[in-house]
Amino acid sequence: MKKIIVFIFISASVLACIKAQIIPIDYFRTKTVRDLIIYCGYNEDSALCFLSHQIYKDSILGSTVWYSESCAKGIPAEVKSHYGADKYAVSLKMKVFYYVLQIFYEDYYSDLNTVCIFMDKNKKPVMDMCLVYNGPWNSIDDIVTNPPVYHKYACPESKSIELLFDEWMNKYNQYGLDYLRNQNISPIPLEMWNLGACQSNINSN
Repeated sequence: MKKIIVFIFISASVLACIKAQIIPIDYFRTKTVRDLIIYCGYNEDSALCFLSHQIYKDSILGSTVWYSESCAKGIPAEVKSHYGADKYAVSLKMKVFYYVLQIFYEDYYSDLNTVCIFMDKNKKPVMDMCLVYNGPWNSIDDIVTNPPVYHKYACPESKSIELLFDEWMNKYNQYGLDYLRNQNISPIPLEMWNLGACQSNINSN
């Protein structure tokens, strides 16, 4: 009987994970991690299963902007780009890492304006996208019609963060979420991230 119950639980988790994998990219723009948990039947393991696929593969999320550096209110002015506050941006793939952090800390009540600002060892914000087109614009309508364009670029710091989450996912698969929480084994050190606010998320590609 016990084996049957375990099999049913595992099957339900796998099915929920498969269901989550069909989520469109716009889901990450308009929904919070709480929405994802609900979508996965309130199953944290199923949500982590889905997010792990986004970390391991080179998904389209890595070429889509989450927020620009001028948008994120938690970034100190003195460490922003010398070339203009919108030269760099953060991709939706980095938002996946934030989702993982939220699940680990059971933080399910932040809103869409909350952003996670990842930092390198020098406390400089990590941006994994770079501006390639910024006009010229003569009016607000021009900006709406031809918004800024960002492309993903080789950023060693973002790769280091990705590696940390990759290693944590391996530990999660080996030991489980409860064990990692009890041992306070966080996906990333506390000094490497903080939360900020973003009043208007960028929707450019």
